[in-house]
Amino acid sequence: MNFKLLDGEKVITEGKANRCSLVNAQGGKLYLTNKRIVFVGHGKNIGEGTIAINLSDILTYGKAPTLTIFFPIPVPNAIKVVTDGGKKLKFTVAGRKKWLQEINNVIND
Repeated sequence: MNFKLLDGEKVITEGKANRCSLVNAQGGKLYLTNKRIVFVGHGKNIGEGTIAINLSDILTYGKAPTLTIFFPIPVPNAIKVVTDGGKKLKFTVAGRKKWLQEINNVIND
C-alpha cells in the first residue's frame, strides 16, 4: 500500500483502477476503507498521484459510463463519486457491482 492509514482505518476492498477524465485515464489502485476511498496512481502517470475522499464527504455515487476523446464508446465499468464540495471523480474498476455494493455497505453501516 502506498498511502498511510488513519487511526482506526482498515481496508475493506482494493483493486486495479483507472481514474478517468475526458482526456486522460490514469492507472493505479483503488482502495475502499471504513473511512475513505483512496486512489493511488502509478508513478509513471501525469496528474495527481494520490487522491483521498472521506466517505462523509460523498454526496452521491453510482454507475457511470467511461468516455474519453481517445475512446468515445461508453465502457460500462466505471463508478462516479461526487463530493459535497462539488468534486466529481470517475474510476474504472473490475467488478463495478461489487465495488458499489461495498461502498453502500460501508456508508450505510
